[in-house]
Amino acid sequence: MIEKIFGRMLRREKKKPFSTWQIELTTRCPLQCKMCIRSENDDWQYQDMALEDFKKILPYLGDVETVVLEGWGESLLHKDLAQCIRLVKNEGSQVGFVTSGMGLTKNRVSELMEAG
Repeated sequence: MIEKIFGRMLRREKKKPFSTWQIELTTRCPLQCKMCIRSENDDWQYQDMALEDFKKILPYLGDVETVVLEGWGESLLHKDLAQCIRLVKNEGSQVGFVTSGMGLTKNRVSELMEAG
């Protein structure tokens, strides 16, 4: 399993000019961590990227090794996270995201694993 997930990284293979792009799907988060910049800004905009807007990025992923779906928000809150993962994988890039795990269920894990 480790080889499947991290294989190319462990072998240090690079086939594309850009190693990583970070794309923020949402600025929403259920937590209020003291060290997070979100806690310091009362005017924070809580928004999700529309799937239609995400699809506009896809043609540019041909040169990107890995896409990380994260930012100041909790990626699991985005209703189209699994679809976004699928779309990135279909473009030939690796994909990952950072999460607090809040609200993660076995069904959600299965859905995300099946997506890619």
